[in-house]
Amino acid sequence: MNITWPVVLDNDFSQWNAYNNRYWPAQFFIDGNGEIRYFHFGEGAYEEAEQVIRDLLKENGAELESSGTIEVSDEGLSKRTPEIYLGYTRAKNFASEGNLKKDTLTSFEKKEYLEP
Repeated sequence: MNITWPVVLDNDFSQWNAYNNRYWPAQFFIDGNGEIRYFHFGEGAYEEAEQVIRDLLKENGAELESSGTIEVSDEGLSKRTPEIYLGYTRAKNFASEGNLKKDTLTSFEKKEYLEP
């Protein structure tokens, strides 16, 4: 994906717990002094988040181009699967031959990815 900037990996949830986070996704934007300048829980608020990023970069001397939209190729991302919620009431994206059987241990064979 050609990411050239640092990305935090939080496999042991130390950052998650340090912020007492209980949401996914959660975005915390922290300035150069370590102060949280903006946070957002859940999907959405993309334009607001973009503006916060731009403001923080400008505060640190970055010269930015206009806030036009950047086109991103989805090449290589087509093998993603939709989010799946397991459990009887939220298993709407559960795709398998046969029906979901309640309270029964069941094995499923690996299938090739199905386009939505």
